[in-house]
Amino acid sequence: MQLNIPFTKIDIAEQEQWQKRYAIRIPVLVYLDTKKELAWPFGSEDILTFVGATPPLPCHKT
Repeated sequence: MQLNIPFTKIDIAEQEQWQKRYAIRIPVLVYLDTKKELAWPFGSEDILTFVGATPPLPCHKT
């Protein structure tokens, strides 16, 4: 499932504090304004819940 959710990728190697905080939990999704986090492991349904999106309905062929 492709979610088409905009994001900014940040390499934790750029900041020692990020390495200490996220090293064993990457990938991590973070809302910078609220500091809400979703750490690995997660699936597409978890991401949709995290961003407050409605999951797409499954397509049924008739």
